[in-house]
Amino acid sequence: MKILKSNRKLKKFLKKSWHREHLFLHDTGNMYGIGCAAFSKKSITKINDLKQRSGNKNYIVLIPKIHWLNRFGIAYQKILHRLFRQFWPGNLTILLEDAQKQFSHLSKSNKVGIRIPTSKLLRDFI
Repeated sequence: MKILKSNRKLKKFLKKSWHREHLFLHDTGNMYGIGCAAFSKKSITKINDLKQRSGNKNYIVLIPKIHWLNRFGIAYQKILHRLFRQFWPGNLTILLEDAQKQFSHLSKSNKVGIRIPTSKLLRDFI
C-alpha cells in the first residue's frame, strides 16, 4: 500500500503505477472510503465483494470541478449552481438526473449522487 500526501508523489505514482482497475482508500472528510474509477465495472465489483455488498446499492461519483457535470452530460437547473458554489468542495452529495445513463452501473435509478470532495489532493487525483 502506498500513502500519497503530496502532489509530487501523486504525479509520480500516477505516471508509473496507476491502472484504472486499482482500488484506493481516501479521506471523505469524516472517515475513509474505498474508491475506484467510476467507469471500471470490474473495480466496482471488487468493492462490492470487499464490502460484502449487494450490487443494488448506489455509489457516489466524485468529481474535481463543477464543469465535469457538463463533461458527463449531466444537466441541472441553473438555480442549483448557487448551491454547488456554496457547498462544494465539501461533504454535500447531490442527486442529479443521469439522462444519458452513463452511471447506470452505479445507480439503480436514473439519478446519480455527485460530490466534489474537500481534499485538494483527492480532487487532483480525480
